[in-house]
Amino acid sequence: MDALRRYALAIVFIAAAFTVAGVVWLRVPALTSHAAFLYPVIGALLVGVLIAFEPRGVSGRASSSLLRVYAHVAAAIAGLQLFQTVVHLLIGIGVPLDMLSCSAAGVGVLVTFLGTSFGKLTRNHVIGICTRYTLASDEVWSRTHRVGGRLFVLAGLLMYVIAVFGHPALSLIPLAAAALVSYLYAHHIGRRHFADQGP
Repeated sequence: MDALRRYALAIVFIAAAFTVAGVVWLRVPALTSHAAFLYPVIGALLVGVLIAFEPRGVSGRASSSLLRVYAHVAAAIAGLQLFQTVVHLLIGIGVPLDMLSCSAAGVGVLVTFLGTSFGKLTRNHVIGICTRYTLASDEVWSRTHRVGGRLFVLAGLLMYVIAVFGHPALSLIPLAAAALVSYLYAHHIGRRHFADQGP
């Protein structure tokens, strides 16, 4: 039921984004208004794909944690698309905003949210830091996601700050660094874990 509520929230966000896009269409110049529907369309497609490919066949505690986070991700993506559509409307009516910077800041918030969700995930093949070591051991999975979650939260905050200060092109660097360090950490502790277990 919790997952269904999150999916419903995602659909509400997308519907609101289309409503805002309609306002853009009516209120601002044609070149700006034509692009306004791009954001809710992308959001609707992404949420539709996420719902269509919702993980199935997972049982027990793993299913509960995965479906809960999965639905949160769908709602967060829809919220990002709504935010981008609103920014587009504000730009269209003359508010001095930079679309790329605002989008990068929104993605930073999304990455921060994902980082806070890592600690709630149990071992699965769908969401998280999935390597051969994390998928083979609950301990390696848990340790990796505790560290990786903090790294992704930090990366998201840095992405937000970098974007706000007008350098959106650089905002992907913290995300790439967090992903790389998380992978290397998983590899390192995974090798140690299985080496300690012996043949």
